[in-house]
Amino acid sequence: MGAVMGMNMLGRKLFSAIFGLEKFFPLFEISGKDYFELGEQIGKNLKNRIQAGLKRRKKWIDEIKNFADADRKTRFEPFLDSLKQNFPHYLEEMKGTARGSELDFDLLFVLNLNPELSAMMRSSREEDCSTVLVKNRDKIVLGHNEDGSEMYLDLMSLLKVKAPSGIDFFVLAYPGIMPGNGPGINSNGILHTCNYIGNKKCKAGVPRYFIDRAMLEAKSMEDAIKLGSHPARAYSQAHNLVSISEKRAVMIESSISKVAVREVDGILYRTNNYILPEMQDEQQFASYQASSLPRLKSLEIFFKELSPDKVDESKVHQALSNHDTPFISPCRHKSKLIPGATLGTLLFDSTQSEFKIFYQAPCKNIFQKFPVQLTQRKE
Repeated sequence: MGAVMGMNMLGRKLFSAIFGLEKFFPLFEISGKDYFELGEQIGKNLKNRIQAGLKRRKKWIDEIKNFADADRKTRFEPFLDSLKQNFPHYLEEMKGTARGSELDFDLLFVLNLNPELSAMMRSSREEDCSTVLVKNRDKIVLGHNEDGSEMYLDLMSLLKVKAPSGIDFFVLAYPGIMPGNGPGINSNGILHTCNYIGNKKCKAGVPRYFIDRAMLEAKSMEDAIKLGSHPARAYSQAHNLVSISEKRAVMIESSISKVAVREVDGILYRTNNYILPEMQDEQQFASYQASSLPRLKSLEIFFKELSPDKVDESKVHQALSNHDTPFISPCRHKSKLIPGATLGTLLFDSTQSEFKIFYQAPCKNIFQKFPVQLTQRKE
């Protein structure tokens, strides 16, 4: 199937029509004079996808909304207040998205409180990702499988955004969730992917998805680290970061009380449990370790005999396409037995002028290349 990517667009469409290949993610170019307008444009362009996602997951979204509505003073309002204090522009963006998608703001906000509300409800989720980050001298390779609900398999989008800050970014976006939870790259040369960590504790503060959104406008690696370590963060997270111009690769793990920052030099891989020594006393939901540890073991076995100088883009792609443990290998396919699937993959090599986005599971080898664009706009 990878051969289809060597054709021009017309040839790919014809090939796909004849052989029944799946289409690629739609790409939307978004801009706005302010963040409300930016969000409104996102909402208008993704309206059908957002509404479809909410319809498919109605039982689940009703459950978390009913939970939030039962005690809004502790389960809704404190998160809203923290956003007003820390990231009011991203709150405006969400309000714009609600208007553009013709949805109630409270419903969309509850969707974006999913990690925090799920932790309060002591319930599990299917957002499992696998990441490989390799640094060998000045060369950096980042590969990330974005896993989520299988109900989003045909609803993901690519956004090419001109933000009011003057920073442009490109991101794989979920329908209705703030951009940034999926892998992205900005015009400052900062790449960001993240891995859900099911910590048992959360607090009133900036919701996780809004921290991820802020990462898309990070000015430098230190700025990104500052955002990932934000003192008002409401929940745990793992951030994987690359700064192209600074030739740095960093992994961050956080809880509501601690942050561990690791400068990557060599091979580092992760799934959805804490791997840094400083975080080993943090309490995690066992259900996520049950899914995370087999994928982590798969990556460990794959890279066991490899040195950093032997790991290139193709090796990382091979590792992330692995199916050695059915259903819970790094490359995940829709299954009736276990929820979740790989929705898309980012593959970046700092020696190349382009990065790859794979459609759904990377083993299908359906990808497109996109240019690394580091030019700044003059406002």
